[in-house]
Amino acid sequence: MANFHTEKGLLEEFTIELRDHAYGIKSYTAPVVLTEQTLRAESVVVLLNGVEMVVALDTSGYTVRSSNNSIGTHTGKVFETLSALLLALSPEFNLAMSNLLGSRLLALKGDK
Repeated sequence: MANFHTEKGLLEEFTIELRDHAYGIKSYTAPVVLTEQTLRAESVVVLLNGVEMVVALDTSGYTVRSSNNSIGTHTGKVFETLSALLLALSPEFNLAMSNLLGSRLLALKGDK
């Protein structure tokens, strides 16, 4: 479990999550820590459809802080995981995740 009460813990968690979800996003920037009132890290994430958004991680979870496209009621909504946020916002991420899971299942089947 990550320690979100330190800059290092927050950055490590966010960096790992972004790397682990790279198959379903176009690009992302290295997270940076902001220490306003509460410790928070932010990264610019570009979805497969080209939508660019600023995603933040703090002790509450993941939120979209801003976007270059209308993403409806999701701005400011807290998501427990980066997967949940991406699944809610990106049909292309859903497809990429399904394709990845399908290929992994086929690989397991082929190993038998």
